[in-house]
Amino acid sequence: MCNLTLTTINVLPTLQLSGSVEKEQELAKKALASGDRKRALLFLKKKKYQQSLLDKAENQHANIEEMIGNVEFASIQKEVFERLKAGKEVLEAINKEISLDDVDKLMEENEEAIAYQDQVAQALGTQLSSQDEEDVLAELAALDELDAAEVAAAASSETQTENFPAVPDHTPAKLYSCSISSAVVSAEADASAPQARVAEAN
Repeated sequence: MCNLTLTTINVLPTLQLSGSVEKEQELAKKALASGDRKRALLFLKKKKYQQSLLDKAENQHANIEEMIGNVEFASIQKEVFERLKAGKEVLEAINKEISLDDVDKLMEENEEAIAYQDQVAQALGTQLSSQDEEDVLAELAALDELDAAEVAAAASSETQTENFPAVPDHTPAKLYSCSISSAVVSAEADASAPQARVAEAN
């Protein structure tokens, strides 16, 4: 981007010329007031010449300003062109990856698959009675419910696996209680064994 501005132009000569024109004007007035017309005429001629230089300088500044504007506009145009070019290259790359023929082929294959599915459905429909159709619909509804139940069960299972199992209590009191229970069960088993043998003998 061009960074040219009017501040890069030396405007000091223009200011000096403008000051000289005003100065010559005042000197001409003073000379005329003192009756020196010849000197007043000289000051006016100098003023006229300096005014012409000032006009040329202002025209040059105007031309330079226009040139700067053109350069900046050209820079903007170039930047826009570069971005458009980059966008065009991206679109071309995308079109190479996905060609129109591939899209058409995919659409045709989908249409053929849908048409085949419709043909199969029609063929089966002619072989089934109205009761069979109702049974099929009922089975489909049952499968939907089963699928929903399986999904809910899977979600419940995932929730349960997130919960850690309780840590076993291995305190002496618990161990003592377990030992007593085992001893009682063993004693009952020993006591019932003779009775069982007597019953078998009878």
